[in-house]
Amino acid sequence: MSLVIWRAQGAVVVRLHGSLDRGTSETLERVLTDLIEGQGNLAVVLDMKTADVVDPEALTILRVAADQARSRGGRFALSQLSADARRALGRARLGDDIEIVDLLDIEFGEWAARGVAERTPR
Repeated sequence: MSLVIWRAQGAVVVRLHGSLDRGTSETLERVLTDLIEGQGNLAVVLDMKTADVVDPEALTILRVAADQARSRGGRFALSQLSADARRALGRARLGDDIEIVDLLDIEFGEWAARGVAERTPR
């Protein structure tokens, strides 16, 4: 597994290359925790376009990331999931806990701004 991280119009995008399984999930968990809790990013998207194997047991770290973001008034979402990844989410019973978005890079800014604006006190 390898990760590529970039900013796209207000959101942090993490692209996962390769397999997400019990052996690689700890690395992803550390990265997501640092981005959300350590750096305070309020809009984080895990782009799974190039993820080839997803172990349902490893997906519990995604619930943790979503909870961390929500607790800070932010958003965490998955993007560009393969059919296999969507099935793995269903098997792990995470489909209702984690936002799934199919966005192009240009749209991340609108998604990020909408999420923060929805949680900004008036």
